[in-house]
Amino acid sequence: MSLGAGPIRTFFQVTIPNIKPGIMAGAVFAGVTSFGEVFVSVFVTSPQFVTVPVRIFNYVEQTFDPVINAVSVVFILIAVIALIIIEKTISLTKAF
Repeated sequence: MSLGAGPIRTFFQVTIPNIKPGIMAGAVFAGVTSFGEVFVSVFVTSPQFVTVPVRIFNYVEQTFDPVINAVSVVFILIAVIALIIIEKTISLTKAF
């Protein structure tokens, strides 16, 4: 802004690129934490809307089927692929 740019242009060309790695890292941590907090999800969900962690928890609790292992592997692969894409596009290591 000291060189003549307006507040909106400064926000989109300076502020957003500086906070983008933090926002992406926060989103990844929020997603990982949501899968870990199954019991909080159990109390928050309603019969109309059941979250993925609650469905997985109910499935594991009620059956002894190896399908849940396959679902877990798929979630791990999705997380790894998402982290690779985020690293290639945003480069989180440059932020530190």
